[in-house]
Amino acid sequence: LLAKFVKKQDEQKPPIKDDPSIEEEPPIQQPVQAPAAPKGVKAKKTKKGIQISWKKVSGANGYLIYRSYKQKTGFKKIAQIKKAGTRIYLDKKVKRGKMAYYKIKAYRKADGKNLAGKFSKTVKKKR
Repeated sequence: LLAKFVKKQDEQKPPIKDDPSIEEEPPIQQPVQAPAAPKGVKAKKTKKGIQISWKKVSGANGYLIYRSYKQKTGFKKIAQIKKAGTRIYLDKKVKRGKMAYYKIKAYRKADGKNLAGKFSKTVKKKR
């Protein structure tokens, strides 16, 4: 009985990889992960406004800049940086004499949409 089983296994030939009639399964795509939160965020007062800077995030295609005049709520997107190499933004429209709070998100393009990561730590500066 064992001899018959071994013979049947030997008779089965493995498929030839170059055979056009055999289709290979497409590779399984891993889900695209959102980029990390930007680090090293700083706010600096200039003559023209408040300059925000941050460290580059690996794998990011761009950045979203948010501002609020309240410490924890009311953040609104004020800019979208579409170049991954840009790491400085000058906010010229910030109100004078008010404390402004800023947060940044990095984003990555996936399937034609922007996949945003987590917010950076909040920084503040008065103009």
